[in-house]
Amino acid sequence: MQEELLENIINKIESISTAMEELKNKAQNDPLTGLYNREFMEDWLEIQFAQGENFAIAFLDLDKFKSVNDTYGHAAGDAVLTQFSAFLKTQVRKSDVVIRYGGEEIIVGLPSTNLQAATNLIEKIRQQWEQTDISISLETSIRVTFSAGVADYKTAKKEIVKIADEMVYKAKESGRNQVCSGTKIKQSKIKTQTKNQPINQSTATTISGITVVADGTATIGNVVGSILAIIYHLLRTGFYLLLLAALVAFVLFISGKVAGIFPVENNLTQFLFNASDVIGNYVNYLF
Repeated sequence: MQEELLENIINKIESISTAMEELKNKAQNDPLTGLYNREFMEDWLEIQFAQGENFAIAFLDLDKFKSVNDTYGHAAGDAVLTQFSAFLKTQVRKSDVVIRYGGEEIIVGLPSTNLQAATNLIEKIRQQWEQTDISISLETSIRVTFSAGVADYKTAKKEIVKIADEMVYKAKESGRNQVCSGTKIKQSKIKTQTKNQPINQSTATTISGITVVADGTATIGNVVGSILAIIYHLLRTGFYLLLLAALVAFVLFISGKVAGIFPVENNLTQFLFNASDVIGNYVNYLF
């Protein structure tokens, strides 16, 4: 009797343990693709950071994925994602992890791998994938390419995901269907010319599509553009007190210009410009 009771208890414990493991897997896996999800990625990254050894990640983004959904329907888009995910899992090592970051974005985590080795691997995968037919119906097959950005812990440290993402954008801007890797993208030097101002070298920072030029000389367009960009991000993210401050600065600036209280070269204008540039860079860093 006691042995039977003990056996029942053991079976229940095993059953509970199995159920807990299944729940854990469901919580860490994407239901469509079966890949790990972002929650798993956060845990995986913390483990890699704690170990302190070099590792790499590749940020993969399917090219023109929206046009697949628009042309063939969302079921076709799901088919592309599931087949792409299955393909990736056949191309990596057992120690590697494949994670659905969101939408058509997938991250491949590569332990004990440097930047060059990771780049070579992803380039090899890219070449094979661009030749792969994807079945989206019984009669229709298509091909979809991807762009990728690669970074490693040695050069990127804890900004590894952010820098890999920047590299994806670089690949997209360079024509798609390619792999870009490297360290943090530096602010580019550009030539700019405004009314009554000679051409000079300036540093450009882009915030939500608005280019803010900071070369030590304040201009009306620059200050207004900076403040409008700040207002846009603060409104979107709920920083209402800072939004109010930005609005007050904006109103003061416009009122002063209309009334002719201070010219562009005035210290107050320069102060507003510098403040907007600093806050703009901070917002750009956050988002």
